[in-house]
Amino acid sequence: MLYYDPEGGDAGLTVGSPGTPSYTAPEVWGQGKYEPRGADVWALGVTLHAMAFGTLPFFSVDQQQLIEMVTSPAEWELLDLLHGVLRYPSEE
Repeated sequence: MLYYDPEGGDAGLTVGSPGTPSYTAPEVWGQGKYEPRGADVWALGVTLHAMAFGTLPFFSVDQQQLIEMVTSPAEWELLDLLHGVLRYPSEE
């Protein structure tokens, strides 16, 4: 169940699972509240990966294994590549 209370004490934070596990951001799997826009950006990244490579970046038929894959930074192999791509070129 997704719960969003913009007027509450934690304005802008959400609690609950938004939907499809393969598109769910790591912070959603935690026990607390999370910022929904960040989770949406994660889901967009999963969508772009699926469109570009024809496969999901993290997949398992076992939901617990999927959660472990998504929440383990060791599994984020593309992270170093993205840091390199987004780095501003040096002025040499």
